[in-house]
Amino acid sequence: MLASTVASSLQGLLLAHKGTLVWWQLRSALPSQYVAVLITFHCQLTQRNHRRKHHQSVALLALPCLAFVSPCRAGLFAVGPESCRAHPGPVCYKKGGYLAITDANLALGRILPETFPKIFGPKENEPLDATGTVSAFEELTAAINASEESAKKPAKTVDEVAMGFIQVANETMCRPIRALTQMKGYDASAHVLACFGGAGGQHACAIATALGMKTIFIHRYAGVLSAVGIQLADIVQEAQEPAAVELTFSEFPGLQARLVGLAAIAAQQLKQQGFKDRQISVEHYLNLRYSGTDVAVMTQWVEGSDPAAAFAATYQREFGFVLDRPVVVDDVRVRATGRAADLPAVQALSTNSIPPLPAPALNSSTYFEGVGRMPTPVYMLDQLAGGQQHHTY
Repeated sequence: MLASTVASSLQGLLLAHKGTLVWWQLRSALPSQYVAVLITFHCQLTQRNHRRKHHQSVALLALPCLAFVSPCRAGLFAVGPESCRAHPGPVCYKKGGYLAITDANLALGRILPETFPKIFGPKENEPLDATGTVSAFEELTAAINASEESAKKPAKTVDEVAMGFIQVANETMCRPIRALTQMKGYDASAHVLACFGGAGGQHACAIATALGMKTIFIHRYAGVLSAVGIQLADIVQEAQEPAAVELTFSEFPGLQARLVGLAAIAAQQLKQQGFKDRQISVEHYLNLRYSGTDVAVMTQWVEGSDPAAAFAATYQREFGFVLDRPVVVDDVRVRATGRAADLPAVQALSTNSIPPLPAPALNSSTYFEGVGRMPTPVYMLDQLAGGQQHHTY
């Protein structure tokens, strides 16, 4: 059974419904209103490859304009690329804006106006305008049904129209994820989907389901993760120079000497920015290709390893075959990383005295694909404790 979970990391609430196991973990070192949420479909975890770090991100603003294009494009639902921007913003901002993904989530009960501050409207002292959003979707739904009446298609409801735009937005985000994983030989289902941004949790489950992913991680700072990342992000300096030699054991000493020289240059650039030796780490790379080809693969050269074997494994994964040809080193490259801040130590979660899950703060009528409107419990994050689990099936 597919999971349907909506997490509003911006406002600190979680709406959970069918087929989810939700684990909240709170650490005493951080404010209690923030929470890390691990969502596992069917309670079945797949094997993870912890030896190779592979992080890619895909972004979609919550404010792309929604449009119904008909009849020249066969009645397509369009999401973006135009944005309604922060001003005037979506219809629900009450500034004369346009229908956006934020409005679709609001119409489906995935955003609750009562949990948002009253900072909307011309004087920025009003709540989100759910009534205005629903009214705008009613007008759009009427136009869609009128356009499709000649094709004898069944009439759509406001919820179905809003959900249709959500599906388009979700697929828009799935495509680049597939390009970054499956098209490069990675199995998306063997990875964890980490989402961020105020609306990330509202789309994460549908995207994970479409990609066959079993686990979603929503950081406690998901709503402000970009700003936090700027503060905590590592600084990277790279240096590269051409090599144009065949990869043989006799060339190893010369290549290593050149990498050491480049590493010193990159590390010195970081030191000029205030980093100490203990904060700097360096990785060595060789840009390798088969002789007679023009497709080079940047391959990390770990001390004591065989770069030719690493190149062959990467080439096999990405292209499905290897060649019986000499390997050429086009370039040597180093990446020096200065750690901007030490992350807090992770403390083991005690399971000796976990309090029972509190009663929901309220219940929302939320629309789920294939199910329809369902009463959905809403939990406030500052009322949850580490180790508490919510099971719904």
